[in-house]
Order: sequence, then C-alpha cells, then structure tokens
Amino acid sequence: MNLADTILYQFYPLTLPGVPRLNPEDNIPVNRIQKLEAWIPHLQKLGVTAVYLSPVFQSGSHGYDTIDYYTVDGRLGSNGDFAGVCDSFHKAGTAVILDGVFNHTGRDFLAFRDVRANGKNSRYAGWYYINWEEDSPYHDGFSYEGWEGYMDLVKLNLEDEEVAEHILGR
Repeated sequence: MNLADTILYQFYPLTLPGVPRLNPEDNIPVNRIQKLEAWIPHLQKLGVTAVYLSPVFQSGSHGYDTIDYYTVDGRLGSNGDFAGVCDSFHKAGTAVILDGVFNHTGRDFLAFRDVRANGKNSRYAGWYYINWEEDSPYHDGFSYEGWEGYMDLVKLNLEDEEVAEHILGR
C-alpha cells in the first residue's frame, strides 16, 4: 500500500450502537464489531483504501485505558469476531490499521493490579514510573506518572525490557 495514495476512514468502534460505556464485570463478548461490515460498500464508493480503528483492545471504559493488549474488548466481540471483520475488509481491498495505546495502561491492567497488591515486591514494579514516597489520588500507597497527568492512564516505563517484550508479544 502506498501511503501517499491512501484514503483513510476512522472508526471509534466503542461508540457503535449498543456498546455499553463501561465494560461489564461479566465481560462476555458480544459481537458488535461486525456492524462495521455494513459500511464496506459505502466506503468502497468513497474510494476508501484503509480503515483506522481507534482502540479495540480490552479496556475498562473508553479504549485508551488498556487492560489486555492481546484480547479484543468484549463489548465489541471476541478475537475471532474481530478477525472475521478484518477478513471482510481485506477481501474488499481495504487495509485495517489499529490505534494501539502502548505508552500507558489502565489501572486494571494485570501489571498495575499486581503493583497495587504487592507494592515494591511486585515483579512489575519496574514497568511504571513509581514514587514510593508519595501517595496517588487513589490512595494506592505510592504515586506514579499518569499519561498527560491523567491518573487513570498509568504511564509505562518503555525502557523496561519486559514491557517491550510484553507489548511486542515476544
């Protein structure tokens, strides 16, 4: 694909009809992502050659508070549902680009939950920029850097080798 000739259309799938604002606790996947397939003929008429999907990874609310980089948000469906939608776009000659959030996680991400539970003894303590001498607004017993000051978005230490390995799936 020649990027100079790409006509891009952005979707924010978490705003599809019927998607709850917050992720329910039962987190049973509901295939809402398939609704994007109905757009394919319209996008073809417009000459769209790629779709840009704002965050689709498992999150607690808006998609940018990632909980799991390897699982599609259950509010949108399963990984298989998502793969089917991608196949439909590809068969129509449309590339799929994902908005990945790799510089911060949500507070419910497995590593940050472990830091909250185990403090300095967490094997994930190096994954974040933690100050053990202060307290967060959530009274975690430590403070940390939030992305752009948003404390729900916990800034990752991208210089930590384990963080890079986790994000890149190595």
